[in-house]
Amino acid sequence: MERNILRMGKPMVCTHTIYGAVSATATEKDIPFFYNNFTQIMFHPDWNMFIFEDHQKLLEICPFIKSFYYMMDPNCTETEFIEKVTCFIDCGYYIYIFLDRSLITPEIFTEHYAHTTLISGYDRKKHIFFLSDNYDDGKFVTIERDMSITARAFRYAKFAFTHNIKENDGSDEFSYLCSIGLYKYLNEVIVGIDMQTIAEGIKAYLNSKKNDVTGLDNTIYGAECSNLFIGSFSGKNDFTPQKRDLHIFYEHKLLMYKRIKYLVENKLIDDVNDCLGAAERIMEDHLIARNLFIKSTFLPQDQVSNIYAKISSRLEESFDKELNMLKELLTELH
Repeated sequence: MERNILRMGKPMVCTHTIYGAVSATATEKDIPFFYNNFTQIMFHPDWNMFIFEDHQKLLEICPFIKSFYYMMDPNCTETEFIEKVTCFIDCGYYIYIFLDRSLITPEIFTEHYAHTTLISGYDRKKHIFFLSDNYDDGKFVTIERDMSITARAFRYAKFAFTHNIKENDGSDEFSYLCSIGLYKYLNEVIVGIDMQTIAEGIKAYLNSKKNDVTGLDNTIYGAECSNLFIGSFSGKNDFTPQKRDLHIFYEHKLLMYKRIKYLVENKLIDDVNDCLGAAERIMEDHLIARNLFIKSTFLPQDQVSNIYAKISSRLEESFDKELNMLKELLTELH
């Protein structure tokens, strides 16, 4: 084939590449999957950032995709890489792969940096692949990149920095950088809402516990993550928040609002305690906090502390509201 582009919709959640990749391939029938999951948030100590607990196993647990991993030869030729990738796409597989961002977006990254990217299509005549990632100032978008450059970006990724605390040194320990995730969308799978799973996720968040027994050790979970996050704005800890941290907390609250709205509209719960209204206000608090943080990045340093104080105050009040709202929601889920 000369051109083949797999379907990509607007992602429901996209703070990190894997969320955008999976949710952009989902359709309306798959929405309950995101409501059943994405309730627990965690702080990954090696990555030094907040993620959803579902992050590292998302391809495996997602019912509407068929996935497997393939170990690509890091020394494959440019032609071999292009033919292998186009063959997978022609078989209906999206490709989740590490690429060196300094080659893909040199205007942003001047140093070698290995980061995950989704390849969803190609055009042989233009000699391009279609790549999706948080390329647009954190927004999940699709761009076109030359096939040869993409092949080199894969080859360089194994020896590029990963920006983890346990940094990549090009050794076999980091051979995962040559492993690519392949997944195909399954039209025939219908996902139903699972009230018990939702309740367990909320309990895990409230109790700051792992919801998944296979999760990582030495990791902060749930409400303790919120304390770490909020405390970073008031000087209670030495964590330095980034824009992505503000956005993932916003997406966490946005999903809870949408989750409750879905349950109420489908008459799965009675919203006698106005959990929906409370969830909406909590979501708005985090949207305002995110926007205030973005504003702070354009201000002189001596004005940032005032913005941080506003963020801290708003989020502390919002956190109290959230704890009460989730406890009320649990009574309605049982």
